[in-house]
Amino acid sequence: MAPLDWSQNHVVQRALEQLRETGEDTHQYTAQARYRVAQHYLRIEEYQASSQLLDQALEAYPDNHSYGADIARINFLQAQLLNASGKPAQAQQMLQQSVKDFNGRYQDMLRTADNLTEADFDKIARYGF
Repeated sequence: MAPLDWSQNHVVQRALEQLRETGEDTHQYTAQARYRVAQHYLRIEEYQASSQLLDQALEAYPDNHSYGADIARINFLQAQLLNASGKPAQAQQMLQQSVKDFNGRYQDMLRTADNLTEADFDKIARYGF
């Protein structure tokens, strides 16, 4: 199978639509797909589309401890998005929340705002997205 060409936005959107059609709109797999598509949109500087997908991804997770890692990961990407959008104060606040949530769950992997990375979240991801 050929790798997905991320430069083709319609391909990315269709993949997300297909997942939504086969599952629930608030299922965790759909949320993870939204997260990955939001990453893509952030890379190509489509900030509004990225923000909308991250907000939708958050809706899939009840605000409880079971989904803390997922929520922290989304907040981490939102911090990057806010920073890229020229909102550094809001970005710093969101990043601090992400660090706090991460450290609260993974005390053996303590991080700071300066050294928390996407790779840290990849190590703890529940799904292979």
